Amino acid sequence: MPCPIKLLILPLLLTLAACATTKQVKVPEVQLVEVLKYIPVPSELTKDCHIEESGAPTVEELVRVANARKTSLANCNVDKQKIRTLKEP
Repeated sequence: MPCPIKLLILPLLLTLAACATTKQVKVPEVQLVEVLKYIPVPSELTKDCHIEESGAPTVEELVRVANARKTSLANCNVDKQKIRTLKEP
């Protein structure tokens, strides 16, 4: 019957010999992946902007309509700016 110590030493030696021949494991590199996520836009920012219409073709009426359209365009631009600054909820 073989000696129990020899039976314990033999697997240990084989294990150590196997470790000496293993290859170096290459550490994986971190990969950054951009993930696009849908951010819902509030309905008050997507509503149609009012377009002022002229009544009588007088100079005063045309000036009033031009000023009203300029104000409406400025308000629409404010809405678009708010859309561009939306963040994740």
